[in-house]
Formats: sequence, C-alpha cells, structure tokens
Amino acid sequence: MSQITARAVSLELAGRRILDAVSLQGGAGRFTGIIGPNGAGKSTLLKILAGLLRPTAGEALLNNRPVARLTARALAREVAYLPQETQVAFAFPAWEVVMMGRHPHLGRFRAEGPRDVEAVRRAMALTGTLHLAEQPVTTLSGGERQMTFLAKSLAQEPNVLLLDEPTSALDLHHQLRALNLIRTLCREGMAAIAVLHDLNLAARYCDELVLLCRGRVLAMGTPAEVLTPANLKEAYGVTALVRADPVTGCPQVVAFDEEDGSLAGRRIHVLAGGGAAGPTLAHLFRRGATVSVGPVEERDPDALLASALGMPVLTYPAFHHVPDGVLQEVARWLDQADLILAAPVPLGPANAALEQLLMGRRVLPVGPRPETQALLLTDLLPQEPAELTQILAS
Repeated sequence: MSQITARAVSLELAGRRILDAVSLQGGAGRFTGIIGPNGAGKSTLLKILAGLLRPTAGEALLNNRPVARLTARALAREVAYLPQETQVAFAFPAWEVVMMGRHPHLGRFRAEGPRDVEAVRRAMALTGTLHLAEQPVTTLSGGERQMTFLAKSLAQEPNVLLLDEPTSALDLHHQLRALNLIRTLCREGMAAIAVLHDLNLAARYCDELVLLCRGRVLAMGTPAEVLTPANLKEAYGVTALVRADPVTGCPQVVAFDEEDGSLAGRRIHVLAGGGAAGPTLAHLFRRGATVSVGPVEERDPDALLASALGMPVLTYPAFHHVPDGVLQEVARWLDQADLILAAPVPLGPANAALEQLLMGRRVLPVGPRPETQALLLTDLLPQEPAELTQILAS
C-alpha cells in the first residue's frame, strides 16, 4: 500500500510559471483523474510525481519520502509511469518490451526468472495484448502499442500507477477496457493517477478529480463536485450542461458550440416539456437569442437545460395542474416575445391550459412529430411543424 503526494508544488520554466502551489494526494485504492484545458500543467505535474522533473518549490513525496531523494531503481519498484508518447526506435517483440518493465526488479547481469515471466504474461493477459507477444512493436497500431506499454507498466508490479492520457490512441472498446482495468487494480490496493481529457470517461471511472486551470487547482473532489457548469466555464471557457448519465448515474457533460450572436436582441418564448425542446433551446442559445421557457414541470429535462443555459423558466410541480399564477406570468412573457415557438409537447390534464394560452397568438410549431398516439401541443396549431432554421430564416 503506497501513497504519492504533491505538496504545494510550483514550477517555473523560462520565466513562465507552469504550476503554482499545486497539492494533491493519490492513495491506495483510489483512482484520481487530473483534468483541465491544454497548457494547464497536467502532464508537468505527473512528471514531477514520477521524479522526471524537479519543482522550483514544494516537493513530491512517496510514502512521506521525498521523491527527489530516491534512486531511479527504488522509485521504479514502487511507481510506474506511462507517458503520452510511446515510440520505440527498434523492432523489439512486444513480449520483450513488456519484459523491460521487470528491470527494476532484476539485479545486474541477472536473467529473467519464472516470476518475471509470469508477471509479463499476466500483464499482457490483463491488457489483451498476449496475442501480440511475437509482433515487432514497430508494426503495431497506435492503440495496440499503447496497450502494450500499459502492460509494460503493469509488469513492474507497481504500487502507484501514473498515466498521461492513457486512452488517447484507443478505440471505444479499449478505452473502456483500459480504464476498467485500472479501476479494478485500484480496488485491489493500487493507487492510480491519470491525466484525462475525456471528461465523461473521467467522471465514470475516477473516484476523485483534480481540475487544473492556469497552473492552479481550480477544484478537487468527487466528479459531481468538480464537474459543475461554473467550473467548466472557468476552466475551459465553454457553457456546458451537466446531468446524470441515465445508464451509469455518473455526471455527464454536454458542452455547447460557441455563440454566434446572430439572434441577439430577439426575444423568443419556447413552450417546452418532456425534453422535446432541447435542440431548439440549444440552437437559440448558440445564436444569442433572449429566450424564456415555460410552463414546464419541475425537474423536466427542458427545465434543467433552460436553467443551465441561464434562461428564465417558469415551472410547476410535477403531476399537478399549472397554477393560475404561473399561467398569468407565462401570458405576460408571451406578450413580450417577438416570436413564440412550440415544441411537440405531449398534452395531458396537467397542462391542458396551454391551449387557452395559444388563443389569438401566432405560435409556430417546431421539431418533428415523435411516433406517439398522444395529443401534442403542436397538433393544436394550424401550421405544419418546420425546422427551426427555416422558421428563423423566414
């Protein structure tokens, strides 16, 4: 059981501060993800933990011992580091490349023994690379090579695993396989710290996340604590919706394209509900319109999206009729709107009053009709539903 720590680590290179008093701790049984925009200092921090760079202030510790004071062999017996780049100049068979991970455990002039062979075999079996054992590593695809070097790191039998973008060259299947393997090894007592760019994979597999921004820790904690719209806006400069993945229950990040401002100044009200208005709301947001939404049930996907985008939204309790006060406020918003759009919202007893709101108003239906026998709000309108881009262009 090992613990690796960065304690108030700072680093300056060529007069530029890359890291500024960064602290984190990776412990046995924990999978920690380091996330952040390009240039935030993620790979630099990992190299300091691996003993490849010395900080200008602060220190990296392995089991409370300064990493800088450990010999390369002593460090490699405890810590395995998988870099971003895994190029090999010579055509070694994949088996021999993985066997190189055993070098910290071998004495001078000592040949590999049965334990080393078993460690290599197990590492290649875990990573699904055993069938590549005799293949020259220079002939492997980028993903096969990356999994082979992950096997090399595992063959070290480390207590701490440091990985810099371990899934960057992998297809979806191997991304899931690699991260699931790392998480499983952590459950068996290993400590793992990985730099990851895919926020949804980080949220799914990591126990905790460290968000770096401009060389500092912006947020640290569970994925749900770190992956908030405010943090993502600060770190990445994007507007994002964060919601629970319906399959895994983990935070799921949906980032929006940059705004173009082509609808700036236009007031548009959207009659939404049941998630039917999601694409419309996102499109209007990107184009800079002033959008209001409602009435819609509390916790409805459209209500959550509108709130995440900073749009005023009028809600009412689920499975209740729309209160008169909410209807009156919606009517006021409709009067102020330059354009009223109606998504294909299912009509039921709770929102039947919507029909009264439409009387005497020009309301444009938008979005395709879903395959359902239910009565939809758009069924009450004389026009056929059209694509939003067509409506806005007219």
